[in-house]
Amino acid sequence: MMNIKPHENVPLSVDHESETIRVEGGRLKLDNVIICYEMGYSTPEALHAQYDFISVGTMRRILDWYHTRKDEVDAYVAHNEAIWEEARRYWEPIFAERQERTRSQGLC
Repeated sequence: MMNIKPHENVPLSVDHESETIRVEGGRLKLDNVIICYEMGYSTPEALHAQYDFISVGTMRRILDWYHTRKDEVDAYVAHNEAIWEEARRYWEPIFAERQERTRSQGLC
């Protein structure tokens, strides 16, 4: 689990119970910001356009922090992506089967 040290002065908070890092003041996960960044939204302004409820200055501070701890943050994001993929592989066939059953019963 990643920890954010007070002296880093970055607008992120760690929910130790769920092991989730979020942008302070909302529900936006750090993962979402980093994934968008890696998809080409590579400036604070581009990220702000994607998440307009987060200021350009806040995005700049998050990206600056990310670059100082890139390996650790990338490992955190990769770990979470692996968990999401495992959950998707588990649930996808269950939802597909239920959807097919609903269709075959004429309920959809």
